[in-house]
Amino acid sequence: MLASAKVSSETNSRIIAWPVLSAVSVAWALTFKARQINLMFVFPVSSRGLLVFVILMNLMYLIGGVSVPEGFVAPFGGMLAGYLFGGGTPSPMRKLWLKARLFQLDAEARREADARKRRVARSGLEVLEGGRSRDGDDDPKKPPGGWLN
Repeated sequence: MLASAKVSSETNSRIIAWPVLSAVSVAWALTFKARQINLMFVFPVSSRGLLVFVILMNLMYLIGGVSVPEGFVAPFGGMLAGYLFGGGTPSPMRKLWLKARLFQLDAEARREADARKRRVARSGLEVLEGGRSRDGDDDPKKPPGGWLN
């Protein structure tokens, strides 16, 4: 029983490891374009080099036909997720969400303005000009600036 639990935990960790590593690597490389990382803690690689390395490793797994538990599509899905959710500031997915939100808020503002125009027209009320004179002459007995006392 204990041996089967150990095997299943190893299988589960292998199932998500490579696609997640691909997603994080692509997101890091696209977010920090001018940085350098030590590949395997030894080889200094630029972010562009890391991106090329991850893509080549995924292609080598695909071409080699190595039977991996996560399948052949999952690492490419991980790279796509890394690009969508971490590719720059703001990420492409966030840009898309912000554009959709702006469109939604603009539409709401237009609806509110139209509703307000209809309410004002329906009320039959209007603003009457009054108070100060048009040429700027105020009553000399009043204090300047509209003071109350």
